[in-house]
Amino acid sequence: MFVYYSRIYEKYRLPIVHIAVFNYVMIKDEPDTFTITFPFKDILSFHFFTLELKKRNWRDYIKQPNLVALALLGKTGYDTKEKVQMKFEFLRTFLKLELDPARQKLVHAIFEKYHKLRTEEEIHLYKNLKQFPNDEVNQIRELMTSWEKKGYNKGIEKGIEKGKIEEKKSNLSKN
Repeated sequence: MFVYYSRIYEKYRLPIVHIAVFNYVMIKDEPDTFTITFPFKDILSFHFFTLELKKRNWRDYIKQPNLVALALLGKTGYDTKEKVQMKFEFLRTFLKLELDPARQKLVHAIFEKYHKLRTEEEIHLYKNLKQFPNDEVNQIRELMTSWEKKGYNKGIEKGIEKGKIEEKKSNLSKN
């Protein structure tokens, strides 16, 4: 942290608040200081804020219109029984932010990287969309469908490329 701080301070010469974000799978206690000492003198004591995501409850962050908090939601602490509910709430908050497509893609990709649902959980998610207002359900379905379409189209493209390579190999082996 100190090295990053010193480089940024050197460039801008402005006060900076540094925050270290830890996203470990297991809960750990992280220091919030960096010190350099010699037996004869303390040379440096650098303090910074720490944010250990697993120690934070996801409910504290879900209603905040903060893209970083929303993207990292999947790394916060939650009970496994709340996993599907957390994704519901993520989607609702996500849609309310009305992001441009690039930001939408980035935030969703980070959340999905950290918060993967098993097949049965995905089925449970789809079945329970009824408890939300119709306009939200339609937006969520539309959102999911567009991501699924992108993935499907990417798969088709890769399949076509692979088919062309196989065809070339087949033609070479015939000659």
